[in-house]
Amino acid sequence: MEDQPLLRVHANLALEEAGYTVVEAGDAEEALAVLATDPDVAAVFTDIRMPGDVDGLELAHRLHADRPDLKVIVTSGAEQVEKDALPPGGVFVAKPYTAAEIARALQDA
Repeated sequence: MEDQPLLRVHANLALEEAGYTVVEAGDAEEALAVLATDPDVAAVFTDIRMPGDVDGLELAHRLHADRPDLKVIVTSGAEQVEKDALPPGGVFVAKPYTAAEIARALQDA
């Protein structure tokens, strides 16, 4: 869930080129709904800033509580996130990022 449309397209293409199937969600509530109905989702890539009441960091913690097996990658261009602010196993990728960094983060998560 990248908040900037052009970056979202870039991230989706990078993930698809790395062999991943991408499912988009417009905000945290939509992401939670998708994950509740699709147990095959293995990873979430989210921006900290996004529309709605729940930011990407809170989403990451909620996801970890519900699905500790889920890989969670968080990004931001406005703030730096320390490892202890992420859920266990979570990975932070600062903007601007490359396609290789996203793919590596998924492998590392």
